[in-house]
Amino acid sequence: MTRTGRRKTAQALALRSRIILRCATGMPSVAVAQELGITDQTALNGVRNRDLQRLCFAQPATTPTEARRRSAWASRKLRLLRAHGLIHKVTGTHRYHLTKAGRTVTTAILTALRSSVRQLTAAAA
Repeated sequence: MTRTGRRKTAQALALRSRIILRCATGMPSVAVAQELGITDQTALNGVRNRDLQRLCFAQPATTPTEARRRSAWASRKLRLLRAHGLIHKVTGTHRYHLTKAGRTVTTAILTALRSSVRQLTAAAA
């Protein structure tokens, strides 16, 4: 079997390392992309159906039927996010990336989850 993905050159690994280190400091991916002179889509790897399944289910599927059900579940979620314009499919791959609207919504949700009611009330006033 031959490998169809891109090779990981030393330069690509170095760039990926710089991206990870900057994101680990809390810098937003858009700022990292601007600083390193890359597109913000390069800063994030994207998500696949398989990745979504690993995030949402603690144990791997034990039967082929269960694996098919989980794949269908993840496909419906991805389709719903695409319909709302929060993600877009990367042409020629099985990956999805956040759109600008998706990043805005994700940031708002994460901020609300990490904030207390008192902080949210003060921000709304």
